[in-house]
Amino acid sequence: MGRPGTGARARFFSLVLILGVVLSTLPLLNLPLPANPASITAGSSHPGTTFAAAKSREAKPQKKDKGKKKRKSKSKDKKQKHKNAGQKRKGNRKVPPALDAKQIAAENQQAAENLDSCDNLETVRVDGRDLCTHGEDPVSFSRVGATGADAGAIQASGIAASGASCIGNGQDGPRVQVVYVYGNNAPNRLSSLLPTFRRLTSEMDAILNQSAQKTGGSMRLRFVTNASCQVEISAESVQAGNLSSFGGVISELKPRGYGALNRKYLLLVDTNAFCGIGSFQHDDTAGTTTHDTTLGYARVDTPCWDAGTMLHELSHTLGAVQYSAPHTSKGAHCIDEWDVMCYSDSPYHPKMQIICDDGRQDFRLDCGNDDYFAANPQPGSYLATHWNMARSVFFADGSGQTCLDEASEPDDAYWYSFWDVPLPPAKVGSTQQRAFCSEPGDTDWVLFNGEQGGTYQITTSDLGADIDTQLVVYRGFTEQGWGGMDRIGSNNDRAAGEKASEITFTAPASGSYLIGVSEANARAGYDATYTLSVQAIPTTGAASIELSRPGAKTQGKFTATMTGIASGATVQFVLERDAQTTILGSATASDAGVASALLSVPKGASKGHHMIEATASDGASASAPFTVKQKGGRKNKGGKHHREKPGRPKKKH
Repeated sequence: MGRPGTGARARFFSLVLILGVVLSTLPLLNLPLPANPASITAGSSHPGTTFAAAKSREAKPQKKDKGKKKRKSKSKDKKQKHKNAGQKRKGNRKVPPALDAKQIAAENQQAAENLDSCDNLETVRVDGRDLCTHGEDPVSFSRVGATGADAGAIQASGIAASGASCIGNGQDGPRVQVVYVYGNNAPNRLSSLLPTFRRLTSEMDAILNQSAQKTGGSMRLRFVTNASCQVEISAESVQAGNLSSFGGVISELKPRGYGALNRKYLLLVDTNAFCGIGSFQHDDTAGTTTHDTTLGYARVDTPCWDAGTMLHELSHTLGAVQYSAPHTSKGAHCIDEWDVMCYSDSPYHPKMQIICDDGRQDFRLDCGNDDYFAANPQPGSYLATHWNMARSVFFADGSGQTCLDEASEPDDAYWYSFWDVPLPPAKVGSTQQRAFCSEPGDTDWVLFNGEQGGTYQITTSDLGADIDTQLVVYRGFTEQGWGGMDRIGSNNDRAAGEKASEITFTAPASGSYLIGVSEANARAGYDATYTLSVQAIPTTGAASIELSRPGAKTQGKFTATMTGIASGATVQFVLERDAQTTILGSATASDAGVASALLSVPKGASKGHHMIEATASDGASASAPFTVKQKGGRKNKGGKHHREKPGRPKKKH
């Protein structure tokens, strides 16, 4: 898959190199900025500490290490240009030959016979059978990251189970079977990755259902599930040398029983040789059974473990996108963005059309309901007279209980940034009914635009039984990308003994602000509900912080004053940078609601931009930028004793 919303090609296998690693349930607090949203979860219960992060929609990510990459608005043509060069690059680095997907694809093709049954597609010989593939799906850039840790089971709390739907006995009939594949020279990590994988299958299920609802339907994926109604995921070890070839992996798995015609195999491969690759057949007749009765494999490697990529590759095995579709790319994709299956690919590289301008459509099937998927197509339309993936026997009716905020899922901001897709902002002054409906490790992300000097209050309330929320706010998501954001602050309990959360801050600059909400104990379910409020409040009387000086050298003194808090409230002041915090001191508020403390820059504090954050025991918080300056001296070239310009020899004394 090229991206969770930008499509991979159609041929028996679609490849994509992406970056990102799905991080699942690492502690939310006191960790560095998440590598991606999917892995933010519960942590410390102390108010004012910092969210962490490794989430993986690619772990999410899923799905890309942009680092400090500055986010820019790009034209679609420019975006495609980067994608088409993706197989040769990982960020600004060349891909090592061993990971060069183009080279691997060429080797696969060389080992296969070019039969007429695959037309002009590449072929790969697997166990005496020829599988057709259009080759790799180029992407804009890649990311390397670590996958998430075990989130643990949902604790007994009366919370209704969610996740992918449990249909029938979980075994009979057509099913999507998820298989974790790893090399025989590496450890089996399934136990730690299982929560992440189940969360991703839940998100795949939500994408399908929301896509069906666009035309008045409701659908769920028929996963293989166990007796506990959880997606069943088996682990298989293969020869390490076969990991670089999807044909090699399949050749080992097929004799072990992974070759049933009533299964579509979703292989999550613990390596980074590919991004994604999925089987595809060309047959656009309306009543065809080709796509439901032929052997089908979809493979997604570590860098691309995210729901969008996984559904993209699976959709290829179900016949998306046929060459006769109205918006076909002629390469098994579509050209009307935003869409899971769309992007400009070879051999024609058609110009893209932004027809569905809501960025959420990049995580939905068939934005126009007219190329490959519509639950209820218009009479006489293309999908009423040609193959419509919604007819697949691998889908089931989805009527029944749904997640309260399923329409927003997946809402992992990391993937919006990764795919350079606009994340729709929420309106200031709005409240949203939300829920942690995915598997443990789910973090909800909400974007809003703030004005410099404006004071904003982010609050969770109306919590479901046993739910304990955590909040984090970042600045600069739209402008600086996921990796370049600045953390404004975080909060677990707004007050002692209260599980709701609240952050009040004055915006240091106009622009985008990203809110992250997680459940402190990694609980999830349809009943794991809460209300999120984003409000602008009068600046007068609101909590704020003032510094006696904007910066200082290490061990330099300055005064921090917090106002607008409750009389007698205890305030803790910390120095924060890159989600690493150092406690500087504390103070108690006067009757006038003012707390002031003389603080000192810690010895060894790194030079550069930091934040001074103040968190009061009444739940109020505020922050201000602060610069740690280089301390002069003989050991520092910036000191008064060393003024030579760089590159010149030092003078002899």
